[in-house]
Amino acid sequence: MKKKIGTIISLLTLFVIGSCSDSDTPIKPEVKKTSVYDEKLNDYIATNFYDYEFEWAGIKNLDSLNEGRSEGLSDSQEIRRGSLPNYSLESDGVLPSGNVLTGIGARVNSNNNVTTLTLEYRYLNSNGTLGPRYRIQYGTEPQYTPTEVWYAVPPDNKVITGVGFRARYSNMQTMWVYYRTVTYSVSPMTPGFTLTGLTQLVKVGAQSTAECEVSYTPNFGENENDKAIITGVGLRCDDNSNITTMKIMAAFMQP
Repeated sequence: MKKKIGTIISLLTLFVIGSCSDSDTPIKPEVKKTSVYDEKLNDYIATNFYDYEFEWAGIKNLDSLNEGRSEGLSDSQEIRRGSLPNYSLESDGVLPSGNVLTGIGARVNSNNNVTTLTLEYRYLNSNGTLGPRYRIQYGTEPQYTPTEVWYAVPPDNKVITGVGFRARYSNMQTMWVYYRTVTYSVSPMTPGFTLTGLTQLVKVGAQSTAECEVSYTPNFGENENDKAIITGVGLRCDDNSNITTMKIMAAFMQP
């Protein structure tokens, strides 16, 4: 009898231990892979960084390239967003004249600073088409590519009209990009440049669906919204890894 009881207790012990082990096993959360190692650069880059062909270019090079070409943009105006909108910026980029924003990415370092801001832009030609893609990096560590968030809009005259960001754990975790299509009309009723079609929204990053801490979409009025584009972006992150300051340079397409 004692032997039988001992066997039952042993079986129960094994069952309980097995059950506890299963229930106590931590479930690893799903993490989106946002970067990949690039052997040419000897560094990590965003997984979608090479979706489209582009050239690296400096501001002086682009200013020279655009010399003597007609510009279809008004003067830019500065717009501030965030819980500390008027604070100084850690990374700040303004496009050369006549260009529109078509790609953007950023990186936050271990000290919770936005040390890398990469912008892609294309020249707005007088017939409504866009020139080649150029990219340039801003910030205290511009040599790094945006390993954490990056997005470039598709071809066929797409331009960025709005952006949003969120940082956590010393990383840029969330970026939202809004874009529309540029068209040019020769109709006397609606001449010149305009943005057509519904606004498209793309969410990228390790926590792409999280709400942004700072965001901007055009809010100038119905007619002006259909002509408002972005010509510059600046960012700042605080010590708690929150994006508290964003600067947007906005301009209007004009005939």
